[in-house]
Amino acid sequence: MVNKESPPHWRSLPAQPGLRDRGGNGRGSHSMGAYDREVGPHLLQLFGCSTRSRSTRVVVMTTPPLPAGLYGAWSSARSRPGRRPGPHFPLPLRPRLRLGLRQTVAKQHNLIYLNLMFNDIGPEGGELIAKALHKNRTLKHLRMTGNKIENKGGMFFAAMLQINSSLEKLDLGDCDLGMQSVIAFATVLTQNRTIKGLNLNRPILYGEQEESTVHLGHMLKENQCLVELHMCKHDIKNCGMKQLCDALYLNRSLQYLDVSCNKITQDGMKCLADVLKSNTTLEVIDLSFNRMENAGANYLSDALASHNRTLKALSVVSNNIEGKGLVALSQSMKTNPTLSHIYIWGNKFDEATCVAYSDLIHTGRLKSDNTDVEPFVVDGHVYLAEVSNGLKRHYYWTPGYGEACSLSSNAGFFLAPVGQHL
Repeated sequence: MVNKESPPHWRSLPAQPGLRDRGGNGRGSHSMGAYDREVGPHLLQLFGCSTRSRSTRVVVMTTPPLPAGLYGAWSSARSRPGRRPGPHFPLPLRPRLRLGLRQTVAKQHNLIYLNLMFNDIGPEGGELIAKALHKNRTLKHLRMTGNKIENKGGMFFAAMLQINSSLEKLDLGDCDLGMQSVIAFATVLTQNRTIKGLNLNRPILYGEQEESTVHLGHMLKENQCLVELHMCKHDIKNCGMKQLCDALYLNRSLQYLDVSCNKITQDGMKCLADVLKSNTTLEVIDLSFNRMENAGANYLSDALASHNRTLKALSVVSNNIEGKGLVALSQSMKTNPTLSHIYIWGNKFDEATCVAYSDLIHTGRLKSDNTDVEPFVVDGHVYLAEVSNGLKRHYYWTPGYGEACSLSSNAGFFLAPVGQHL
């Protein structure tokens, strides 16, 4: 039987036109089964705020402004006040209802964050949403993660950025974008001065010329407004990394660079280390799941120890680094007062590595919340265990307990605030 009692944090939300509370409508249960039977078909997860710019809150739009049957993503906000929603139970967005979504995006005057993550929105749905954003002047954050809008849909979003003047954060990760649309985004962003954060993770690229990286590098030379750029799974090799680094010499705005899950080795890390010797804007760099090895780690540690004083967070998770390289990075923290977050899990720890990071933590130089390892002792020997901290641990999901958007598990989004909802 469905429980009609609504959670306290939903009852406390201020009433707004076109919005209604979950209480008393017969759909108040927040169990997964109740979602499947009652709630899902009528709800779209949205973030909004009042027109008087009070604190951002979750709003649930039901059938008056949206057609019945509009499938959206309900979230873990159902369990506890103050928890950031995340789309955990996605259902298909029916083609015949896309027009209703387009009208909602175009007409809602208090909507600032729209999360459509992992629905079944294809190229045609992407086209309608992009065209709706031509007229929207309030939406700041849009997350389309995991919707297969493909190259066709990506081209419409790129065209939208030539018209829309309000959108600041756009996440098109895992959307099967093609080379043409990635190049289109790079071209448009040489002129767009509104977008502050862009996620283009995992496009579908063919060929070995790294053409997309060349165009994005050119964009970084021209664009002095972009603060955050995610290029995970772009098949970037050392040549492409050099293209990006050449652009970073001229860029004076980028604070968060994500080039994780690529094919960058020690030569690419040498180029990045040379950039860090003179760059004064980069604060967060995610190099996870590359292959820098000891040589690459040594290049970075030299730059951090003697030159750079602006980088705050570095992730080198799973980079085939052995003890000497990891110890070199730990030594750089002793002379660099700015570097406060470092993530090293997935590399090859020896006893010297375990002792070095244990000393950093116990002396207070490295806070336990700012790294993904925790020391423990067995039979007089120091070892490191993994803890669930990182730059974006909860990008695809939110945990069943604890903080859903905590500083320790999503440090990148706090250090570079423009990326909070990317």
